[in-house]
Amino acid sequence: MALLLLSGLMFVLAGAFLPLVLLRPQKFCLFFTLGSILSMASFAVLRGPIEQLKHMFSLQRLPFTSAYIGSLVLTLYAAFILQSYLLVLLFMGLQAAALGWYLLSYIPGGAPILKMLTRATVKTVSTLCCRSSSGGWGGSGYSLLPL
Repeated sequence: MALLLLSGLMFVLAGAFLPLVLLRPQKFCLFFTLGSILSMASFAVLRGPIEQLKHMFSLQRLPFTSAYIGSLVLTLYAAFILQSYLLVLLFMGLQAAALGWYLLSYIPGGAPILKMLTRATVKTVSTLCCRSSSGGWGGSGYSLLPL
């Protein structure tokens, strides 16, 4: 419970630095990433650290684990090495999505909700970015993305 509360505190501190993300993305990034790691650690305490790691690296969860760990590393790299504001925001979004995906998958009925959200997101993105109509970019019929 203490880890989850500490995680919440880190997310609140990250929220406090959100308006300053264009000036100092490192502080926002650090608090948000720590909050994310602490929330995952709270699950490890509930399940047991070894069981949690086995579960995270199972074949079924490997895409999530790769996306989550990759987004953590890339967020810190973008903030502290590259100091790129846009990349920090992109990787923070990926990190939040991966964490949300993980948390939602443990809620009863969460898997159908995840499938519904994924379908809705794909449909919205494809409608916004990939439609080819005569009323599009200058009436040329080109889509924004080549999909």
